[in-house]
Amino acid sequence: MPENKVSYGLKNVHYVPYNVTDGVVTFKTPIPMPGAVELTNEPRGDLIEFYADDMLYYSADNNQGYEGTLNIATIPEQFAIDALGEQLDETDGVLNELADAKGQPFALLFEFDGDVKAT
Repeated sequence: MPENKVSYGLKNVHYVPYNVTDGVVTFKTPIPMPGAVELTNEPRGDLIEFYADDMLYYSADNNQGYEGTLNIATIPEQFAIDALGEQLDETDGVLNELADAKGQPFALLFEFDGDVKAT
């Protein structure tokens, strides 16, 4: 099947908090992240090559997934609470960024168009 040469039209970006219990992943309900501008993904990891006897003796991929950057118009308050560990002060409505906050795992869902097919 032909692959896209050009991708454009980032849309329908959602994040999904999840938990892992005893090796079982449980996803919560997807939450929209409006205002998506750009998403870039770069593969992480290297090709491991070991030379011996004046030739390539061993080769393996070191696949560590992807590292990406998402540009959005504004960070939704609920995302800051759910994923970044920020806390909303109920008294004055201020979102507090804590120095020792622990982020929570989430999956990122998105859609984009392309010159051959939408993905």
